[in-house]
Amino acid sequence: MYTWGHVKQAALAKLDLTAEEASDIGLLNRFPIYANEAMTNICSTVKPNRTFVEFTIDTENTIKTMPADFISFGDDVCTRTYVDEYGETRTDMECHDDDITYIGYNKIKFLKTGTYNISYNARWYVFNVGISEFEVLDIPDDVVECLASYIASQCYKMDDEVKASMYRNEYEMFVARIDATDFKNTKTF
Repeated sequence: MYTWGHVKQAALAKLDLTAEEASDIGLLNRFPIYANEAMTNICSTVKPNRTFVEFTIDTENTIKTMPADFISFGDDVCTRTYVDEYGETRTDMECHDDDITYIGYNKIKFLKTGTYNISYNARWYVFNVGISEFEVLDIPDDVVECLASYIASQCYKMDDEVKASMYRNEYEMFVARIDATDFKNTKTF
């Protein structure tokens, strides 16, 4: 697993700057901002963190907002667990349009009570200014390895369009090589 320090050092190497030099010209604090831009691009087009969120609904017609790492609704099966009219717990019942309704970009209206597992595509990570160099990034390696090139391209955009284009092309090549295999349709091994 990579750390933020690795990404930062890789970006500095591409910029041919030390951390002090990058800090003096105001670039170092921009690294997390640019890393978040790249993460959004990668997760919305190539390789999202396919995950689920659980909502427990006690009243009908409740509206909930998806978590902060939400990019888009996923295409895996959403399920509902509930107590039926005979008092028995029914588990892993696939949701239908009489159970939930998607509202706009990131909200769901729940039409029945129960515990829901909702599929969604998320960011792998959200970078904050002041992130520790030792912060371990729980992100696939092929995604992390794209970040330094994107950061360098954005930093160079200010005064060297040729180098900016060169690193943007490198970033695009790295993104094109990301393994975006999705095994959710494989039900037996």
